[in-house]
Amino acid sequence: MVHLYITNLLVSVYGVIKRANMQNKIVLFPNGMISGDTLHSFGGLTAEDIARSVLYWDKIAILENNFINIEIFEKSLENSLFSAGIIERHVIQMPSVCDSVMPVLHKLYSDKAFELLNRKDSNYATYGMEGFLKENNTNVIQNSGEIVTLTNSLPLPDKITPMDEILGFREKRKGELRNLITHLNSLENRVASSENQSIELKKAINEIDIACATIIRLFNESKIKFTPSSIDYNFNMKEIFKVASMYYAGASTFLPQTAAQIIGAAAGVVSVFSVKDSIKLSRIDSSNPFNYVGYLSKEFKL
Repeated sequence: MVHLYITNLLVSVYGVIKRANMQNKIVLFPNGMISGDTLHSFGGLTAEDIARSVLYWDKIAILENNFINIEIFEKSLENSLFSAGIIERHVIQMPSVCDSVMPVLHKLYSDKAFELLNRKDSNYATYGMEGFLKENNTNVIQNSGEIVTLTNSLPLPDKITPMDEILGFREKRKGELRNLITHLNSLENRVASSENQSIELKKAINEIDIACATIIRLFNESKIKFTPSSIDYNFNMKEIFKVASMYYAGASTFLPQTAAQIIGAAAGVVSVFSVKDSIKLSRIDSSNPFNYVGYLSKEFKL
């Protein structure tokens, strides 16, 4: 059973309608932050972050620059993923002369990310953008969408699973993996174009359930231990919230008091489609990996 919780989170997002028939690519940002004149680095991505990106996206886009090396992957892993055709590199050219390096780098990374997100030939998503570029960001567009969090909707291999097993599973089951992301990407358009939006919303989320269950079954058949993770993404359609609030009337009474704070902190200010670790909520049956909780906001402001 899917529960859609209506909240009044105050964040701002940039809206894009995703197209299901294109390649899905995720732009990975370093685990760090550009703050003023300083680059803070907190180490590489976690095993879960890497596995999630490798499994569910056709390509991993990495932003590089010609001034300073900012590591995302361990070098041998990066070379392996590049050889497998998974990594897509985008080089940002720093000007030869600039007064302050980090603010310029901040703007260049931000501009490049939004350039990719606006591409019409691929579905680009971001991960880590809101943390890496959150200070003094001028690219936020006001009132442009709504954040939805589906909890436990992306099964991941256990963090000790070797990368060669993950790559083998990706190659063998790429159709099923893509099917789950396609359902997520097409959710908004399906509901928007349907004559009976409330029924279509129920059908769409039920299909996400089924696609998720299929991946879990395949993990079990391959003897790969898995853990659930959550996905945050944005809608750019106000009508879906009217549908959700009518169809799931009263669901908000079950929202734990801290949930809105957790989601608000996770959403960031420039996310378009971002993936987060599973959010622990006391009212979720943790034994049921299909028990999603969606948080639909009514209003977003900076």
